Amino acid sequence: MRTLTIAAAALLLPALAAQAQDKTAPASFELSKAQLAKIQQINARYDAQVKAGFAGDDKTVAAMQAELKTIDAMKDPAGKTSAIAAYQTKYAKTYKAALAKGKVNLAAWAGELTAVTRMVYTVKDGTHILATAASTSGGDPVPATTTKTLRASDFTFEKDLTCGAIAGAGVTLSGLDITNDTWAAEVGGCMSYGILIHAFSIPSDKRAQVELGGDISTDVWAVGVIVGAVSSGSSALQVVDDNGNYAVVKTTHCSAAAPVLWAAAASCGFENINLSQRISEAGDYEIVARTYTSTIAGGVVAATAATSKVRDLSAKIILEPR
Repeated sequence: MRTLTIAAAALLLPALAAQAQDKTAPASFELSKAQLAKIQQINARYDAQVKAGFAGDDKTVAAMQAELKTIDAMKDPAGKTSAIAAYQTKYAKTYKAALAKGKVNLAAWAGELTAVTRMVYTVKDGTHILATAASTSGGDPVPATTTKTLRASDFTFEKDLTCGAIAGAGVTLSGLDITNDTWAAEVGGCMSYGILIHAFSIPSDKRAQVELGGDISTDVWAVGVIVGAVSSGSSALQVVDDNGNYAVVKTTHCSAAAPVLWAAAASCGFENINLSQRISEAGDYEIVARTYTSTIAGGVVAATAATSKVRDLSAKIILEPR
């Protein structure tokens, strides 16, 4: 598993509320709008404490905001990540002192986020609250008699963008590759998803082996220039039955939350995935490749962004007699 975390804080954000109930959504990684609102309330309380910790030090605040605005203007992903790391190194001591002065309890903050999201958040280095998640299931191959290797034309593609006038997002499909980007944000949040779906049935006289392959990845950046910013994303390969039960799943999710005057970044994913699962129950199923991204910030901030990708997707259905 590929994991890189350079974060002041990280938390789980939702996909679209309707998608949280969709059988193709990795529901454990996506929250409702009510949960999103609760997270925003929690962050606002702690942002107020951080600001209190910097009270009377306008010169330092101005210098930090100037550097964060420079990071905000960066378009290159690697450059953003590197700049955030340098910012954290430069201001770590100053930020810890402000957290102490403002009586910010990061452990309590992490506990509140855990209670809302059902993920486990931990404090890192006295300035970080970080959470990533991944899940995998898959079994052993079975002898095959009939094989169908899926092509791009065998899938349907759906996307949804909820960004308003001061935010942006784009979801593109090239063959069986999905790229999902959300950048900038309005106060209420900006979310998008892209999904490939192939529906198939297993007859009563057959059983199936489903094989999935490819790469899934997510990169998130959050920059809290004026208020705290949050960025989140996930990607997944799945097989679900008609009741929403997962027969096969490979999912990754990472999130970053930067309190005011801080910046955060995180990256997660899997390369060269090779899942194989026997499915014995007859019925209707769907093979799903899914991406999700979301951002929240107090105005247009281009460096608060999320990118989720599915690359080199391969899918095969093998049927054999019972």
